[in-house]
Amino acid sequence: MPTAIPTLNKTECEHVEESIWKLKNHWKHIDDVAGPLPMFTLGHASYLHGNKPNLNTILKNEFGWLQGVILQKLKNYLQEDVSFMDASNLPGFHIFLSSAVWSLPVARVHSDLQYQRQFTNSVSAKIRVISFTLPIRLP
Repeated sequence: MPTAIPTLNKTECEHVEESIWKLKNHWKHIDDVAGPLPMFTLGHASYLHGNKPNLNTILKNEFGWLQGVILQKLKNYLQEDVSFMDASNLPGFHIFLSSAVWSLPVARVHSDLQYQRQFTNSVSAKIRVISFTLPIRLP
């Protein structure tokens, strides 16, 4: 069930955005899904790229503080221990650059079910998987 959990203040969001731009050479255009749309990822999205944790070191170095904040906020909300799975993709970013095309109906509401492809049945039976969206800057 969707829930809003206050997480970052304006200064922290600006810091995250600056870091995302600093790592622009690691952005991947999502051409297989978005075609010519200005849509990118920073980090590997499991539903697009599978489990490729090779960018985890970069994400950890630049956003380790943010990962800590996210884990603590989720732990407080869920009232239980939470963690990112070892040897799996760390949370990354979807980047939608400004374009008039976003005023058109080019996206759809969806449920994040990519964990079903990332984790084996034996692993997913032992864990609770959650999905979250943390907007950094909205139009």
